[in-house]
Amino acid sequence: VVSLIEWPDKAAGWLPPPDVIIRLTIADDAREIECEATSPRGAHYLETCCTPC
Repeated sequence: VVSLIEWPDKAAGWLPPPDVIIRLTIADDAREIECEATSPRGAHYLETCCTPC
C-alpha cells in the first residue's frame, strides 16, 4: 500500500515516519521528482518497484 500525504507536518505525532520521501520541484517549464529512501523498507520499494526516468 502506498499512501501519499501532501502536508505531513499537519499530522505530526499521528503518522509513522516515512519509508520514502518524494520531492516534486517545478522550475519554469521543467518538472523534477526526487525519491529518497529513509528505511530499509523504503530502499527495497525503490529498488524493486521504481524505474529511473
